[in-house]
Amino acid sequence: MNLPGLPPKYSLIAPLGRGGMADVHLATTTGPGGFTKLVVIKTLRADLAEDRTFVEMFYSEARLAARLLHPCVVQTYEVGAQNGRPYLAMEYLQGQPLHRIVSRLNGQDLLPASQRLQLRVIAETLSGLHYAHELKDFDSTPLQVVHRDVSPQNVFVTYTGHVKLVDFGIAKMAGIALDTRSGVVKGKPSYMAPEQVTGDKIDRRADIYAIGVMLWEALMNHRMWDGLDEITVLGRLALGDLPKLDPALVPSSRLRAVCEKALQRDPAARFESAESMRGELLQASVSDQLVASIDEVGSLVSRAFATEHHEIQELIRQQTRSNASHVGTADTSSARSPSNPVAYEMSRDAGQDITVAQPSSRSLGEPAAQSVTKPRINAVAFVFFALSLALVLVALFTWNKTNNGARQAAPSTTAAKRVIGAGQVNTCLATDKPRVDISGDIEEDANLSCENDYVLKYHVVVRPGVTLTIEAGTTLEGDHGTMAALIVQPGGRLIAQGTSEQPIVFTSSKPARERRAGDWGGVVLLGNAPTNIVDNGAELAHGQVEGLTQGGDYGGSDPHDDSGVLSYVRIEYAGHAIAPGNELNGLTLAGVGDGTRLDHIEVRNAADDCFEWFGGTVNAKYLICNGAHDDAFDWDFGYHGKLQFLLFAQLEGAAASSNGLEGDNDPSGSINAPRSAPVIYNATLCGRASGAARDRYGLLARRSTLLTLGNSVIMGFDAGFDLRDRTTHVDITGSIMFGNRSENVAAPERGPSGANADDDDGFDEKAWFEAPERRNSTLDPKIEDCLHSIGSSFAPATALAATDAPPDDGFFDPRAKYVGAVRDANDTWPNAPWVTWGK
Repeated sequence: MNLPGLPPKYSLIAPLGRGGMADVHLATTTGPGGFTKLVVIKTLRADLAEDRTFVEMFYSEARLAARLLHPCVVQTYEVGAQNGRPYLAMEYLQGQPLHRIVSRLNGQDLLPASQRLQLRVIAETLSGLHYAHELKDFDSTPLQVVHRDVSPQNVFVTYTGHVKLVDFGIAKMAGIALDTRSGVVKGKPSYMAPEQVTGDKIDRRADIYAIGVMLWEALMNHRMWDGLDEITVLGRLALGDLPKLDPALVPSSRLRAVCEKALQRDPAARFESAESMRGELLQASVSDQLVASIDEVGSLVSRAFATEHHEIQELIRQQTRSNASHVGTADTSSARSPSNPVAYEMSRDAGQDITVAQPSSRSLGEPAAQSVTKPRINAVAFVFFALSLALVLVALFTWNKTNNGARQAAPSTTAAKRVIGAGQVNTCLATDKPRVDISGDIEEDANLSCENDYVLKYHVVVRPGVTLTIEAGTTLEGDHGTMAALIVQPGGRLIAQGTSEQPIVFTSSKPARERRAGDWGGVVLLGNAPTNIVDNGAELAHGQVEGLTQGGDYGGSDPHDDSGVLSYVRIEYAGHAIAPGNELNGLTLAGVGDGTRLDHIEVRNAADDCFEWFGGTVNAKYLICNGAHDDAFDWDFGYHGKLQFLLFAQLEGAAASSNGLEGDNDPSGSINAPRSAPVIYNATLCGRASGAARDRYGLLARRSTLLTLGNSVIMGFDAGFDLRDRTTHVDITGSIMFGNRSENVAAPERGPSGANADDDDGFDEKAWFEAPERRNSTLDPKIEDCLHSIGSSFAPATALAATDAPPDDGFFDPRAKYVGAVRDANDTWPNAPWVTWGK
């Protein structure tokens, strides 16, 4: 597959990401005699190619990248332009960014090995930095390069143990001005030197400071500014008020001395060069037997990411074979671009799930949006035929076309129901239905009949102004090989209205016994409702769902935006990794407005979150999360909808990161408006305590979110809830926390670091929760399956009367004056036919 603006010698395999102004792809380049090489192609986005400012910014980065040639710096092979669109051809790397490696090793209780690896990687990074700092022009004039964004996200380690410093996109170099705006802070606050914040002159010693932060974190085994928002970090940097090393955790006086020298407030007191710091770091590490060899680094990384490595290799094998089969042909339209986790551009901030498209080659703290490129099918043709046999009429697939190009009136929110007469067979219940493949863009209103099963391939996109209606009883399978997902763009609508007896099911294309979490992508609704995402100029901006390089924008100004109906829907085995550490959720709701109707939805065995809200105002009732490998219900970026009757049942052996409710205002912890402020009533959250260093919480509230939680039950976690940050506020009333590992309510905050550090100025969750005016309780609610093997019995022995009724506001059911999602044994909604329990 070729991309307009590239020479024909390059053939694309897969997209790797999209930054503020560039698209990144994996490609092959071919030459005489069958020569083939894997490369990474970075191109200026097509929508910016006519803007001289962005073209010059791209070439400024290219001029620096083309001069860098060192084993520890990613290499650029070619800088060019085709049809006015500039591009870079760069070295392709197979491996992982350092922050993901550390997270994976620490999660596997390999802390000593992780520390040795980090010390070696930091030493190699210093080697690459010293080369860049010492770079001279062709006339031997020093170029005075400063990277300005050194961080674990920009240090890449290959599966053979080699270290590469990447992304000089905001670097400073004499004679080349890569800055485009005055007053804009360049880099990540967590790794910035104080002089970057105060506006003082910046030189190579700013990069040495950033390396000092990385060393601090390697020695202390946690983030240097953990739990603090960016504004607080910037303020403390300006004052030179830095966290100190704890001698009890870092017994090596030589390593402490190296770290403390690199972190001096005065640049003149730091190491004069990266090379001098490298020498002292290696000496200290070797003397304390704390440095790994290159071979050991490669072995650790390749073992920790064996699955990802295999998937990448298989993707390349398949696609290079596919590309080879098309050599010499004129038509490349059939060359499908897959979406396997090919790593190159890496997430800028671990744990952040949304990126904001901004006019710069790198946005502050922005993760690279990884995605697939789906086959472009502008007119998807399906065969329509009727097969008469007795009284059975099977309509395979029907497109509802518009008259004279005008869109028909939006269909009813009640999906078409089949009328079954005497002697007729309900073909929706057949077990041998015809299978129809769907891929590409849906650009006209369409209906999917329950008389077929459908296989979604690649990213199936419902375009703006288009309604896709799915009939009750329909099954749609997400293809594992192409990492399929169903994406409804802003202005598009999905009408998926099943019934209790005939739900609409999204599941894996694998055979039933082989299905696992993460087999396919999931369902993504994008809308035009408000978020609190801002650009570098503090202006409201569109968000972009991570993993979608095209068509992932969302957010706007319409709180009543309508993305359709999801009712009696089950989503299974979703959350496929689009890139290592980057998964979609079971149901992703980004900028979705309250004109959308959501009720009776089960997400089952999800590889990431079951439900995640990125801003928006959409309300929902009767939501079930049956097993999550991350969180059950997660919100961010200003979500302020209403939720009632939420049920979370964790599966045995699920990931240790699973929280019941997790909420942020935004990843930086700002108080940007609109503030995240959901209102939740009648939740039952049944967790699985880990007993490990990283606790599981029934509720984790942080980063300036607001929350109202009433009449709810939280059981089985390490702690009932944890409130973090001074700007985070919750109101919990009429609720029960019981059977949680530590004091039912909250784990004690112990010491300056770790999972339960004092991150909220000594706030005592237990005392606050048990205050009489909150009418909460720690009595046993006697819910049979919450603390034992999870089945499907989530009703208390008798109804748990609540002191308060939910608000009578037209959405909440004020009759639910009881605690939990299930009133009693007569309340059978979680055991209706549309729900499936277990793995």
